[in-house]
Amino acid sequence: MIRYNFSKHRLPTFTNPELETLRELCLALPKFMPSMTLRGHQIRILHMQAGPTIPHLQFPRHIQPVYEGHLVLNGEAWYTISTPRLLGPGTLILHEPDVEHEWETRDLPMGWMIFWLQIDPPILIPEPPAWPCVPVAVWETALLLEDYRARLPGWQERVIARITTLTSYLLGVIDLPEITHCLPTAEQLLVDAVEMYLNLHLAHPLQAPDIAAHFGISTRSLNRLYHKVMGQGIMTRLMTIRIVYAAQLLLTTDYTVSAISDKVGINGVSYFGKCFRKQLQITPQQYRAGGIEIPIKIFSTNNS
Repeated sequence: MIRYNFSKHRLPTFTNPELETLRELCLALPKFMPSMTLRGHQIRILHMQAGPTIPHLQFPRHIQPVYEGHLVLNGEAWYTISTPRLLGPGTLILHEPDVEHEWETRDLPMGWMIFWLQIDPPILIPEPPAWPCVPVAVWETALLLEDYRARLPGWQERVIARITTLTSYLLGVIDLPEITHCLPTAEQLLVDAVEMYLNLHLAHPLQAPDIAAHFGISTRSLNRLYHKVMGQGIMTRLMTIRIVYAAQLLLTTDYTVSAISDKVGINGVSYFGKCFRKQLQITPQQYRAGGIEIPIKIFSTNNS
């Protein structure tokens, strides 16, 4: 699990195995990632790479015949086009095809993502005085990785949405102020991370203090945040997610009601039925027999 520390406003950190999983996702992306239209340009991801590097690793001057973008996740590196510039976590780089560049990691291992893009019509990208640091891009990558590892229903659509968001941040290198107004807030990112955590641990006996402790905040702060963003407390939200997932299982599987109640973390068939009726005004058996659609999304935050 990606390590978060919201209370100290630190960026998530990625272990080498997590970076290798991110590399696996990058290799799989071309199979389902569609072209994008961003800022009036048609963008196609030709290839992506990700992973860890060792300290003091040098990439001598070279060129790529495509647009090349970088996102630094961990560590630091020197990146040189005309002038060496020090990059830290959250730094974004985008340059045109056939631009000579080189880079070298520093004393710590570096985690990174590289995008090779086709952009039509072409964009001129002058080298800026400093490459912008967009910490939200690191959060978005952490959530992207968890979407991919969890493979919950609809995961490919969420991965596409997150990659599209990361690509839009890369294009923002041209004129960063133009995208800052639409960057997610820290509150939105925290809710998104909590939503993912709840969905990954539905079968566990979660309590509000345990959830809050996982994210380094107080139970009161977590409940206040959920009332503000989601309109309900954290435990009410958790029950909503459990019932929605249970309803999906009732329609799409032949699991018994008892098995479904265990899978969604509601112990006891009787209590499960009571919770189900409270949420949907119908029993689980009636719901399965009627095949009614529920207009509730499991993921309901802005990035889903």
